[in-house]
Amino acid sequence: MSQSDIINSRQIQWFPGHMTKTLRLMEKEIRNVDCVLQILDARIPLSSLNPEIERITAGKPHLYVLNKSDLADPEITRQWLAYFKSAGAGCIAMDSKQRGRATATKGLIEKELSALMERRRSRGSQQADDQNNGSLFPRAHGPQLF
Repeated sequence: MSQSDIINSRQIQWFPGHMTKTLRLMEKEIRNVDCVLQILDARIPLSSLNPEIERITAGKPHLYVLNKSDLADPEITRQWLAYFKSAGAGCIAMDSKQRGRATATKGLIEKELSALMERRRSRGSQQADDQNNGSLFPRAHGPQLF
């Protein structure tokens, strides 16, 4: 066994059991999910992404919320919005610190989610359900978020 194998095995062993359990549950339930909503730190969006969650949710429409946008450079945030949208994902910036801002953002999330689901339907995805109306409610009433 090489030194890098030993180091890599140590890195894997630190992974807490509750996180492993959660990832397994996510892998099992992903087929019941229409769209993935991930909240990222607007200052470090790529560092906020979990590669395991990206792997599990690959192939599902993604909506990224760049939170703490008030703490990030506005021009850089605009570039990140463009980056995620160019990758085919929905993306909005918000700051949840200001009173009422999170509630105001709900409409933006629903708008982006509706657009994602419409694009998915127009591509002929069999998984896109005609019942989905772009709201943030359980599957019986709209898309199921993960």
